[in-house]
Amino acid sequence: MEADNFNVLRRFAVISSRTDKVEFEVIGAFSMDASNENKISIICEMEDGTYKKHIIGLNENTMYVIEDLGGAKVNKYKYEVNYIPESIVPFTVTEKE
Repeated sequence: MEADNFNVLRRFAVISSRTDKVEFEVIGAFSMDASNENKISIICEMEDGTYKKHIIGLNENTMYVIEDLGGAKVNKYKYEVNYIPESIVPFTVTEKE
């Protein structure tokens, strides 16, 4: 699948089913493993050929959505991770060019 070979720009979002708010998101070209119902593993490829892995725990109060953002012209090796809840100070992790 093209998406799992880091060829499709996507948005992955974890949503709280209690508050309807996005709690966490990853935007970029990534590979995803959802074989475990309690966690999702997302792997992002870096420009130097290395990989960054993010493991997201899920519970009965969360769900996730993956949105295809294809068609945009973007740097294949840039991705963004956002923590959304107001209780956590938001920050964005990006690679410098």
